[in-house]
Amino acid sequence: MGKIPDHARQVFHGVRYDVYQWEQELYDGTTKMFEAVKRPDTVEALVIVGDKILIQEEEQPHVPRPFLSLPGGCVDEGEDHETAMSRELLEETGYAVETWELFHAQAPLQSVQWDMYVYIGRGARRMTEPHPDAGERITPRLVSFHELLDLVDRGELYRFEQTLRFLLLRAAHDRPMREALQKRLFGSL
Repeated sequence: MGKIPDHARQVFHGVRYDVYQWEQELYDGTTKMFEAVKRPDTVEALVIVGDKILIQEEEQPHVPRPFLSLPGGCVDEGEDHETAMSRELLEETGYAVETWELFHAQAPLQSVQWDMYVYIGRGARRMTEPHPDAGERITPRLVSFHELLDLVDRGELYRFEQTLRFLLLRAAHDRPMREALQKRLFGSL
């Protein structure tokens, strides 16, 4: 979407979303009111634990049924993305990683100032019991690479970044893509 202009006026402050408005001159010299929403950036990760990938079974009060997801969440104000990912991972699963690699970042919606960051976490190990937020019930689960692809292909992995979803779907049906992705995640085949 681009940046909300400095002269924009905040017209709504919500729990997660803020709304901004500003007048902007158009190409014909007239002006028009523009509006955009701003929300915190989010992070999620493909966390490698040996030859498995960490996912989570999750329940939230506003979601009608349990679902499978990748670890992740919102970046808190003043927090960098890797710190947010480390915090979310430890809270939700009890795992910590040795290294993060930025896998992909994108702004998913044009009218919302919001970026999603997807990481690969390597050298993961269990450090403690999970301590999810009060509005979450989360159970960590380890799956193989092929199980992950099957879950995505069947539409059972919920709520994760769309470019990653398309990449995983393509890998499920394209052998060279699958081998390249598996090598990127796990190293040598």
